[in-house]
Amino acid sequence: GVQRLRDVYERWCKETLFLEKAPSDSLDRWLLEQLAHSSRPEAADPMMPNPQVAVTSKVLIRELVASVPYRVPRNAYGPKAYDAITKYLDTAEKWLQRAKELVSAAAAAPSATSGAAAAAAAAATTTTTTSPPSSSSSSAASLLAAASEPIAAIRAWTTENSKLASWRPKKNKDGTMDCAAGKKLEELAPLSKNLFQPFADPFAIDLAKQLADEAQRMVQDVRGTSSASSSSPAKPKADDVSIFQDEKISSEGVSIKFVCIKYLDDVLRLSPIHFRKLRALYCRSLGVSEDALAADEELERDFSRRLYVMLRRYVTFIGMEDGDQGTVGGNMHAAAPESVFNFLAKDFKVNCEGFASPLNCYFSSFYSAFPDVDRPFGSLGSFFDSSLLEGSFEVGPPYTEEVLELMSVKLLEFLQASDRPLSFFVFVPDWPGAGGLNLMDGPGFQGYRRNFGEDTFVLAKGREHHYITGVQFFAEAGQHAEKRYYTVPHGTRVYVLQNDAGAKRWPFSEEQQEQLLEHLKPPKAEA
Repeated sequence: GVQRLRDVYERWCKETLFLEKAPSDSLDRWLLEQLAHSSRPEAADPMMPNPQVAVTSKVLIRELVASVPYRVPRNAYGPKAYDAITKYLDTAEKWLQRAKELVSAAAAAPSATSGAAAAAAAAATTTTTTSPPSSSSSSAASLLAAASEPIAAIRAWTTENSKLASWRPKKNKDGTMDCAAGKKLEELAPLSKNLFQPFADPFAIDLAKQLADEAQRMVQDVRGTSSASSSSPAKPKADDVSIFQDEKISSEGVSIKFVCIKYLDDVLRLSPIHFRKLRALYCRSLGVSEDALAADEELERDFSRRLYVMLRRYVTFIGMEDGDQGTVGGNMHAAAPESVFNFLAKDFKVNCEGFASPLNCYFSSFYSAFPDVDRPFGSLGSFFDSSLLEGSFEVGPPYTEEVLELMSVKLLEFLQASDRPLSFFVFVPDWPGAGGLNLMDGPGFQGYRRNFGEDTFVLAKGREHHYITGVQFFAEAGQHAEKRYYTVPHGTRVYVLQNDAGAKRWPFSEEQQEQLLEHLKPPKAEA
């Protein structure tokens, strides 16, 4: 269902907004935002509990509109800049053609017969998936009046300067680039913001509504299929799930071993270390030893079934199979390295994670997105349904603005409500201006921040610290350290938030602040 929705969304972005491809991570952010609300209806789909978030949330619509007519790349020079200008013009001209059709249809409608009016309206929507918003004809006229001449002028410029398509720019003595195409590219941003994007806004809203409705239909279809079939893929029979080991030879000639979990024709691969980890988590949650699990055929079959269902859920939700590592939504599921968790456990008695999964958790106690499939492996439920009033926690949410903001509101509620020892180490991206970060920087958190220095957080600079990839459980990423870790290109903020009782029980010193930053740094290469 989710993959089908991804395909439909990609197609609609191309047909309705003329985008080359859907905005990066936009669908994943919408999926995650649905999970970041407490009190989900009991009958809600566990993966898409509230599809109408697409309509009420401004983030998805903002991402769509910001891509119209073409998202101009930063610091593009030479052939790359010229190519971007060409793509921008191609798409801009499609929008202008749409505007012409809408203006023509609006002009014909008052005096035309009903049949002619219908034909005019149909002609105006030949490039859209649904009828255009009713208010778009007036904005179409404004777009034509303001943008036609500038777009024609830039098109003429590209024709006159076609040699720039292969020309390599030179760097000036002051470090700047001497590039005519790069300078021309910079002129396009105001056209997008002031002319094309206001016109595109109702089309983006319309697309978001379609997305929400399609998701709702898919959820209903899945429920209908599940009710009609006793062998639904969502609940496979235990005897139909098999687990076996396999290996392949990499392009470098290295043997890569992995564990296969197979249900019918669906085969999921897992790294051996993660398979052992999940087996241990399952035994711990069930309260049995691994030897007892191995000796009981019924328990073993139940483990196989639950393992497959949980793993299939995450592979489907992230939007990738193991052959597509790191190419879709896995970057939102990355985690701090083990050395950081060791440090937090040793010095601050942290023993629970606010955002994790059975696949990427460090502690055996954690909150996760899908309690229905995660509980057998130790999940305590959803962070947003929890009431954390005592204890020491690591909090590493998915990196989306929507989740960050909802998380910040929840953390403040916890800290204000408790007089028992409470402590949070919160790891978030260094995104100045993001609503959730502004909240944690603000006066509401002033009495709870415990870091040292002028900033309201501890900052690990970009390219000076590393993380574990969000798809670490795939066979290759889990088995080989060089694929398991990556250097983080952006800065990471760590907010140390404690109430007075928490600060007294687990005091945070300036020396420990420096140690925290050291644990985030990549290990030094051996000489």
